[in-house]
Amino acid sequence: MIIVIALAYYVYKDAVKYEVENPGLWALLTLFTGGVIGILIYFLAIRPEAVKKMEAKGTHHVAPAHTETPKAE
Repeated sequence: MIIVIALAYYVYKDAVKYEVENPGLWALLTLFTGGVIGILIYFLAIRPEAVKKMEAKGTHHVAPAHTETPKAE
């Protein structure tokens, strides 16, 4: 049961991150389908479209690469 709740929470946070409509409903779907079916539907059908939408806007949630500035000697 803890794993199903954790999966539902993950789907909710991911849906909020990628601005998917109704993130709470996706979390509930994941919760009530035992986790596996809901998360599969989310990742195969909904999330790719949300990522495309975010890329079209020119925004994404990838952390910038850490670059070190050279020290002046």
